[in-house]
Amino acid sequence: NQEEAVKKYGDIFHSPSPIPGVVPVSVCINDPAVVKFLTVSAANSYRDPSRFTTRGDAFCNATQSTVGVGVTSLKGEEWRWRKTALLKTFHKSRLLSAERGVLDKIVQRGRLLCEALGEHADSNKVVSVDILTTEAAVGV
Repeated sequence: NQEEAVKKYGDIFHSPSPIPGVVPVSVCINDPAVVKFLTVSAANSYRDPSRFTTRGDAFCNATQSTVGVGVTSLKGEEWRWRKTALLKTFHKSRLLSAERGVLDKIVQRGRLLCEALGEHADSNKVVSVDILTTEAAVGV
């Protein structure tokens, strides 16, 4: 549970890979300023020759054998050209245009997610957040 881990280890910590060599070590950052710095200010520092990566060969092979070839299961130039091809279609201004209705769907799914989380909080039961958030994301 992330809340317990933050109490125990602080705002930035790592957890070991559940499948070494396939799934990378996870780094948990629970500090909004650090997240903003890494994703906005330092975003370009992850391009070559940086050694930062989230996808190794084993991860790519495992993902491709499970869900097929796609942006998630590729790296390097093969990943880059596919990502570039998708950028215009999935650009924020296109996705949020009123005629597409995506923003309304995001708000609707967000409300359903909040309701589901509220019900679980009220019942004081453990919930698999991965399932709820995946349903919300896929539903958009």
